[in-house]
Amino acid sequence: MTFAARFDVLIHAPLYAALRTLAPDARARFRRLVDRLRTGQWGGGTRVKKLRGCPKPVFEARQDAGDRILFTLAHTAARDATETLRPHLQLWDLVHHDRVSGRARRVNPSAEAEFLDFEEMEAEGVSEPPPHPAAGFHEVPASAPGAEAGVVELMLAPDGAGPRAREEITGGVRWYVVPERLLVDEERWQELMDRGAEELELKLTAEQYAVVRAPGPVLLSGSAGSGKTTIAVHRLAAAMSAAERVRALYLTYSTWLRDHARRLFDDLLASRGEILPASPEFLTVHELYRALIVETGGAPPGPVVDYPEFARWYEGQFRRADAALAWEEIRGIVKGASLDLTRPLLPREEYEALGRKRAPAFVGERGRLHQVARRWQDHLEAGRRLDEIDLCRMALAAVPAGGLYDHLVCDEAQDLAEIQMELLLRLVPGGSFGGLFLAGDPQQVINPSGFRWAEVRTRIRDRFLDRGRPVPDLVVLTRNFRSVRGIVELANEVLAFKRDRTGRSEGDETEQSEVAGAAPILVLGDESALADAIRGFGPRCAVVAGSAEVRERLQAVLETTRVFTIPEAKGLEFDVVILWGVVAADPGPWDRLLDPSLGLREDPPARRALHHLYVAVTRARRHLAVYEPPGAPPLWTAERFAAKLDPEPPASLTRLFVRSASPGEWLREGEYFLARGRYRQAAECFRRAGDERREGESLARHHEAAGEPGLAAERWRALGETAEAARCFEAAERWAEAASDWSRLGDEVGARRCRARAAEAERRWADAAADWEALEAWEDAARCWAGMGQRRRQVHCLAVAAGKAGRPADAARRWEEIEEWDRAVASWRAAGREREGWSAEARSHEAGRRWDEAAAAWDKAADSRRALRCRADGAEAAGRWEEAAHGWEQLGEYQQAIRAWQRAGRPDQGQRCATRRDLSEGRFSRAAEALEELGDFAGAADAWARAAAGGQQPLTTRSLPLPAAARGIWSEGGKPARLARAASPRRGRGRPGRPAAEIPDARVRGLVCAARVAEDSGRFEDAAAAWTKLGDPEQALRCRVTHLDRAGDVAAAAKLFESRERYKAAGALWARAGDAVGTARCRALLDQKQGRLLEAAEAWDALGEPTRAARCRANHCFRLGDYEEAARGYDTAGESGMAVTARVLAAKLTGNYEAAEKAVKDSGMQHLHRALLGSRKTWLAEAAVFAADHVRAHSGSIRERGPARLSAGLSRGQGPSDGAAAGGREPGALSRKAVEPADVSEAVLDAVRRFPGLTCEGVAQAIGISTARAKPHLAALTESGQLRKVGRTRGTRYHPG
Repeated sequence: MTFAARFDVLIHAPLYAALRTLAPDARARFRRLVDRLRTGQWGGGTRVKKLRGCPKPVFEARQDAGDRILFTLAHTAARDATETLRPHLQLWDLVHHDRVSGRARRVNPSAEAEFLDFEEMEAEGVSEPPPHPAAGFHEVPASAPGAEAGVVELMLAPDGAGPRAREEITGGVRWYVVPERLLVDEERWQELMDRGAEELELKLTAEQYAVVRAPGPVLLSGSAGSGKTTIAVHRLAAAMSAAERVRALYLTYSTWLRDHARRLFDDLLASRGEILPASPEFLTVHELYRALIVETGGAPPGPVVDYPEFARWYEGQFRRADAALAWEEIRGIVKGASLDLTRPLLPREEYEALGRKRAPAFVGERGRLHQVARRWQDHLEAGRRLDEIDLCRMALAAVPAGGLYDHLVCDEAQDLAEIQMELLLRLVPGGSFGGLFLAGDPQQVINPSGFRWAEVRTRIRDRFLDRGRPVPDLVVLTRNFRSVRGIVELANEVLAFKRDRTGRSEGDETEQSEVAGAAPILVLGDESALADAIRGFGPRCAVVAGSAEVRERLQAVLETTRVFTIPEAKGLEFDVVILWGVVAADPGPWDRLLDPSLGLREDPPARRALHHLYVAVTRARRHLAVYEPPGAPPLWTAERFAAKLDPEPPASLTRLFVRSASPGEWLREGEYFLARGRYRQAAECFRRAGDERREGESLARHHEAAGEPGLAAERWRALGETAEAARCFEAAERWAEAASDWSRLGDEVGARRCRARAAEAERRWADAAADWEALEAWEDAARCWAGMGQRRRQVHCLAVAAGKAGRPADAARRWEEIEEWDRAVASWRAAGREREGWSAEARSHEAGRRWDEAAAAWDKAADSRRALRCRADGAEAAGRWEEAAHGWEQLGEYQQAIRAWQRAGRPDQGQRCATRRDLSEGRFSRAAEALEELGDFAGAADAWARAAAGGQQPLTTRSLPLPAAARGIWSEGGKPARLARAASPRRGRGRPGRPAAEIPDARVRGLVCAARVAEDSGRFEDAAAAWTKLGDPEQALRCRVTHLDRAGDVAAAAKLFESRERYKAAGALWARAGDAVGTARCRALLDQKQGRLLEAAEAWDALGEPTRAARCRANHCFRLGDYEEAARGYDTAGESGMAVTARVLAAKLTGNYEAAEKAVKDSGMQHLHRALLGSRKTWLAEAAVFAADHVRAHSGSIRERGPARLSAGLSRGQGPSDGAAAGGREPGALSRKAVEPADVSEAVLDAVRRFPGLTCEGVAQAIGISTARAKPHLAALTESGQLRKVGRTRGTRYHPG
């Protein structure tokens, strides 16, 4: 009959280990009894007992006449149903008689099971489980008021009287889950006992199971003993079981923790009976670095230095500073925060800009520390060595873009710098970031290196998440299953003190202990008495000293090596620990911490001291004592800590630090230290166990770890471990002894290797290289050939080494370097790189001058240029010079091409080739001149443009290649090109000679060539644009007229001439177009322009333009001085302004001021009264002068007599719009005296107001200055709107604005 299981089964870890040592029949009886108990079949001798001081019942089940199983019941979560609590059998012990009275008779001697020795108060036989299996005596009603329930009440408690189920962790014990499949199958049970896992699946709490099942990524924070590693292994197993092909990695710093996690994983699978298609990798951080570098083809990294090397270097450089703090700052921040793979250090400005939380140490000294980091990096590079961060940077560069692992579990993540965290994130592809699991304890950081979970969350968000996805929360484990309650409470108080004095930080949450135990002890008394009390203490005990000096002294006084500094103790745990002088070793931070008047928020030394103290306190599991010498800061007697400590004399520690121990206990202690790399301590324990060999092995390993391979070799040799001795002699560079030992072992390879090293040391390079080559150690041989300066032999060896190492591409490059083409071809093709293979084959053909075969190979290599070169070489070799010349030109090899053209008898092509060479080499001016000479004006234009852009100028004074039409007068009134006129000096009457114009620059020559090309090809619009850029509007007009004329649009050409006041030419075109009106209009405009005003008036009358006719007649009268008649004419023409001017001048001739005033008033220009007339007295004086000048002006020609001195009284008058002065004469100068510069603009404005229509020359003559001096003033007045100009170029005339 099969019974349904009522209970899951848990077995205490020491009991499981003891069961494996029992006889098979005893193990079989144990299994059968447990199988009955789990199904509720409790008949046949099961009873329940109440022990003194034990709140829950203990059950005893008879296995046979002499054996009893002791167990309890508890509610806790199951792996497959974490949401609900189920009752579990907790199997504690197996004893050998009815009454449990002595510890010696029990199978399980562990401290966690000590409560089973408590006095039995009550017992009763039962045949079935109690109604409420996990209830305690205090949770069921008693039979009498005020009493505690007993066994009978427990078994008879009514259904409604039981407690509410809650998760129970009994004593924080390591419980193994016993699978049902093992309890129902004897064969599997016995196989497990004999050959199965050393450990079964650990039982987790509901909180821990929830973390195992949580979706990733998971960030887990917890103290030592909270179960982080166990959760990590369970999560890794769950990931590996979820899919067939899973790439997973477990990563940690510690070698011991890596091995421990691997054992846990293997045992977990074995206990579950699972077989996985693939296994995860278990690596330390350094192993990962080296694997990444080597697997991606990189050279194996050189020696890696750690803190001890830095401390020696630092203390030799800076005696006053803290080497440990500087190391962590450089490692974690200055180097560790630089994610740029090309920069080993964070730039100084970025480092100094970091916030205080991000980098709390050296806030005021970052500039100095950055210099220290720079010098440290230089020290490393000078010795061709690396530190851990340099190694990480190399590994980061080797990570492929798609990542490497689907699941990554990192334990002890608090030890990682930012660049190391970046490496971890890159190992996981973006689509698999749910497989990321990071566990750590920020409080275990010895120095404040800058690790913060907030930074990790930020990096995950930046790498994997968009704004729509939440950043994973930090999961914090607050239950401690390792240390007793008193120790955990003291650790909590340290964290609370840190929060109060230096501010809250991540991971300083209060912990809950699950293990009862004694309070820590404050030792009061003499140091010597304390040393006498604990001297010679046994296993699972240790002393944690405040400094290295105290450690050295105590090791001598206590006669043991099991005295550690706090950094050395990190990662270790002991049942009993005494903290010796931890506060007194560095009193400065503690004095400040104990002074409440000082603010220490984010203070690095204070936080580091508290970190150290927390780590030290949490090294103890069951008992902790603290001792401080006299004069130490009173930390432990402070109120908050004194309440957590029991003061006791030194003698009381004798009961904790037990001196006696069995050899087996010392062996186990030695193995504990050996697994964690504490070789001196392991040697001591093995010595006390009487195992001299293992003591010697441990000492040898200690010497190796301490960098003393010579001493290690002697130890190994004394132990008869010749291979180990040879290895260490080799590391110590004691080559002869190493070679001797290898020979003794029959290892001729090792012996020859040492002989080669010895030859190197003696600089016998040839001998060393020969030995290395015989050993096929090609890289070592290459090093020796390099020492001899034999580059070819060196490269040959490197090529062979690359080929042997499976790096055919590297080998091919080396073969190419020494022109071993056939081997290079074979290597490239072995690498699957056909293109490079064809390239090497082509070079091989080139070396043999097989040009056709080389060209074909280059074609297959897709290198058309090299193929063309080979064909050109081949053509030359065959005497096909023109073909060769074309090839060289295509390649841009112009000198070769010129030579080939000359050999081909084509000097003209040689010259063109030379021009192309000049262009390709940037000699644009020379090329342009050559192209002009060859008549290639288009090419010359382009070359001149490039020359101008490059700042190059013409090299010779050769004439410009002007179009023929630009060299002469092309139409009535036209002129040759300005550049043609500027080619020779211009001299004339009244004009001093000037030299020929300077050589036109590259821009001008380029535009001339462009105009020439455009005109020659009939593109006159483009030519006009070029002439415009050259500043020659006359030639631009010619090209536009030519364009219109050729297009048959004569009317448009005529309009263009007419707009430029070229009336005679315009009239001729209008005549060609058959437009009589246009012809007549141009004739009228020409008469008007040339001063034939009466003829112009008649022409305008004929054209039906009376207004323009009236204006011409008025201007004629104005010029004759008949101002009254001129005024009437202006009235007819509608020019009121000129009419007023004429009437004012007429009044001046007669001196009639009233008439002038009436003229101004009648015109409605009273606002101009002052400007036109001024005061009566002044006006009358000016009028008298004006009348006299008027008489003189009409007595002879102004042009014959020279400029007349006109009165200043004309300064407010206005002249006729055609620019002629009264009487048809040019206006005279205002005065013969020179005008001061400050008066020039006013004088120019005054002259134009008096004589409207003056040209630039007329204005200059009127005021007695040069034309060059008048021009800027005219331009400025025109720009400001005070003047306006009519006409263009030399026909421009100026009028008042």
